[in-house]
Amino acid sequence: MTAISRRVFSCIFIYYRPNIFERTYRFSAFLYQRMKYSIVVGYEEQGLIGVDNKLLIECKDDLKRFYQITTDEYPEGSQNVLIMGYKTWISIPKEARPFKKRISVVVTRNHGDEIQESDELKVASSLDEAFQISESLACGRTFVIGGSSLFRECHERFSRDLE
Repeated sequence: MTAISRRVFSCIFIYYRPNIFERTYRFSAFLYQRMKYSIVVGYEEQGLIGVDNKLLIECKDDLKRFYQITTDEYPEGSQNVLIMGYKTWISIPKEARPFKKRISVVVTRNHGDEIQESDELKVASSLDEAFQISESLACGRTFVIGGSSLFRECHERFSRDLE
């Protein structure tokens, strides 16, 4: 992926902030009322978000912005929930997981037994279950942070509820 220059990626990334970097969706299902959630993603011109379970470019400013968005205190509560897939979870350095000041929910059908649950870390077998966990925690905002299959599922199932 060396063909993607840092300048092009950064310009695209900055251009989309904050309107596309943080999109707000509403989740609806039979079991509970509409739940607001946000998708936080950085991507380049062709829509790529990463290669080989790594970010395309690790930019300190982008990581600071991610930290700010996902740790800010919102009217809903002080500790936010981050929903991610298993590949996104394992791509995070071990010393950084689970994220500080946030609750992580990892969506996996096959690797749940490999993750040690705690107050800051939960495991879900589906996106629906992850939203149920988030709602039951009565915390701050809920952010879906990756990977591509979760983004695709959010878009396919909940795009009509885009705010």
